[in-house]
Amino acid sequence: MKYRLFFMMLLMVTLGQAQKLSKTERETILNQVDTQVWRPFMKALANNDIAAYDKLHAAFVLRASSDLGGKVWSGKDYFVYNKTNFSRLQDKGIQQKIEFGFVERVVSETVVSDMGLYKYTYHSKNSGPKYIYGKFHIISQKVDDARWKIILDYDRTDQEGIYEIGEHDFEKASSFIRA
Repeated sequence: MKYRLFFMMLLMVTLGQAQKLSKTERETILNQVDTQVWRPFMKALANNDIAAYDKLHAAFVLRASSDLGGKVWSGKDYFVYNKTNFSRLQDKGIQQKIEFGFVERVVSETVVSDMGLYKYTYHSKNSGPKYIYGKFHIISQKVDDARWKIILDYDRTDQEGIYEIGEHDFEKASSFIRA
């Protein structure tokens, strides 16, 4: 077992070194992910467009959230949850917007791991804006049609004041995608 673990770690290091990208290659890939995942994600959420939102995720996506006692969805279960959630928000007339601040972006030719903070803003017809801050870790991968899609989506919010994430933390991120 000890040797198996060592071999796996050695293999991961070797593969990691084999995939070193130039600065230009890295920037090109991040631009593709921003264009094919992050900006459409923000637009779909703002427009309450469930079809566009779901298309950003691979069919085999894993979604985990530490909110509500912790929950993990996969594939079809996640898409069913999305439909219910988007319908609920639409029925209540809730407008939403999300912004992302990146803390770490790890890039290979076919997989990108993005970690950071988000600022989720929502309001209904009868209320002013409310803000929720949280942490995220998204892994995107080039899939069958050579487009980037989300394969893993994890987040946790600060709705209960446990993690003490706020505007001051959000603004410390190294790069942003804003509406």
